[in-house]
Amino acid sequence: MLDQYQNLESSLIGLGMLMVRMLLAFSFMPFFSTKVMPLTVRLSFVAGLSLFLFPLLQSQLPLFQADWHMLLPCLLKEAGLGMVLGVFASLSFWAFHTAGVIIEYQAGLTMSVAIDPLSGEEDSLIGGLFMQLLTVFFFISGGMRQLVDMLFESYVIWPINKMLPIVGNLKLITMLMAAIMQMIVLVVKIAAPFVILMLLVELALGLLSRFAPQLNVFFLSLPLKVGILAVLLLIYSSLLSDGMQLLPNFHELNKTLEGVLR
Repeated sequence: MLDQYQNLESSLIGLGMLMVRMLLAFSFMPFFSTKVMPLTVRLSFVAGLSLFLFPLLQSQLPLFQADWHMLLPCLLKEAGLGMVLGVFASLSFWAFHTAGVIIEYQAGLTMSVAIDPLSGEEDSLIGGLFMQLLTVFFFISGGMRQLVDMLFESYVIWPINKMLPIVGNLKLITMLMAAIMQMIVLVVKIAAPFVILMLLVELALGLLSRFAPQLNVFFLSLPLKVGILAVLLLIYSSLLSDGMQLLPNFHELNKTLEGVLR
């Protein structure tokens, strides 16, 4: 009876350890935030996914019968690895949202604040639009399935009882900086055409106000910029595939991290 109780206790602790990595990884995704999805729904979703991985714990159950002082480093490792996977998986979403904020600022639409229907909070008009478009494209293109596959594969590459040098790992920091630079390049690729066009519009309006001071350039600039923005948004819809280049390559992310986290 005591052995059965200990096995049940270790199984529940192991299931909780399985959930830590997934919960931290999903928490960085915009569609899995606290405002979008209640805590009970998120925990139920992660617990359901963790049950599929529970057979992997059979050989590791003695670990979860150890003292909490032994489990704490493992818990911190799982949380750190989940955050690393979540950050790399959500870079494209952050890139598109940042590009939308820059475009909105250059168009002079900073006063037009939209209410995000998911979170219920104020958000950038163009940034929120880009974020929602990329989220829809992420689901319809199979990105969610590949994200779950990546998380499942990570438990095979890095079992729960395997410690990893996450804190202070120079290779991991270098890889993270390279990914951030890739995100910045994506932001520039998206926002640069519009910023250049807005600069040309400002120069043209400046010359117009110089030679025709009786015209109110301020009232001319806003509809002109909005018109250019509407045209470019139609063109930018085809650029979502560029943003998805960072999303579906989840299996390569595991392989790359495997060479870093040893």
